[in-house]
Amino acid sequence: MTEAEILNQIQMGRYNIGFMASQMIAVTFALVAAIFYFLHKASFVLKLAAHFLYSVGYGSLLSLYVWEVRHMAALEVSLEDLSTDKTLSMVGQQMMADFAVMDLVQSIGPWIIIGGSWLMVTILLFFPQVWRRHV
Repeated sequence: MTEAEILNQIQMGRYNIGFMASQMIAVTFALVAAIFYFLHKASFVLKLAAHFLYSVGYGSLLSLYVWEVRHMAALEVSLEDLSTDKTLSMVGQQMMADFAVMDLVQSIGPWIIIGGSWLMVTILLFFPQVWRRHV
């Protein structure tokens, strides 16, 4: 692969990762609204079904996210291998400088989003006494 192809795939991967993170947040807000307006009156079986479907959807988004992050890591290695053979363009050098920060954000960020939002939805759905007294 050429440097331009690798940089293009890295750019598209970053767009995909950002889109998936925003989807995770949007789905969580939608479920919180559903819990607040509808599911707090539902039976336990319906709450369990909603939580199961939410967890399956989140799991599929997480698997896509992890796949994209691994793809990005392979592209980073390809770009580093390319940099040992010849000098990179200014864009390639800037991407190489950004890898440390992006790796940290991409490795820690989704686990914080997923862990926090999944725990929040679980508490809101199955333990209404925690939040009803404050509303």
